[in-house]
Amino acid sequence: MNSGNNTISSSVAGLLYFSLHHSGTINVKVTSGGVKSPLFILGKHSQADWQNMLNNTTESSVCELLSNRTYTAVSRDSALKYLNGKDPTPLLKRYDQAVEIEDIATGLSPNAARPYNRPDPHRLAHIEDISNQYYMYAFYHVTGYGTNTIKTILDVDEFFNNG
Repeated sequence: MNSGNNTISSSVAGLLYFSLHHSGTINVKVTSGGVKSPLFILGKHSQADWQNMLNNTTESSVCELLSNRTYTAVSRDSALKYLNGKDPTPLLKRYDQAVEIEDIATGLSPNAARPYNRPDPHRLAHIEDISNQYYMYAFYHVTGYGTNTIKTILDVDEFFNNG
């Protein structure tokens, strides 16, 4: 993107993301289309908030979960199947613990003198790949899961015991 006004359009449904490579803010104006998607933020939302989002924000086919170290985007169907009536907080805390364990195992420390020895400041993404072309995969900061394997990261007991 360039400074000033930028026009973005898409012929397919999906989420829009902007990555800032500087400090500051951007202003975004959606002029047509666009719907809200359920977004649960660890430490900000409660189980009641999440249930309200699932019950009342039904236009989007995607639900999002945000922890301190991870971002998860899954189909609404999977969110309803595995997280309906459940508090995502324990799951998101466990995600953060898993990332911290990986940091320790690889020798990363937030207090390291050299930046390349510090944990990555970006969130790791978990996404559901509804194409079902893949079982699971990893690519840069993303781990992808087919609809048939998304339970691995959405079912709290499955993630706690086998994740």
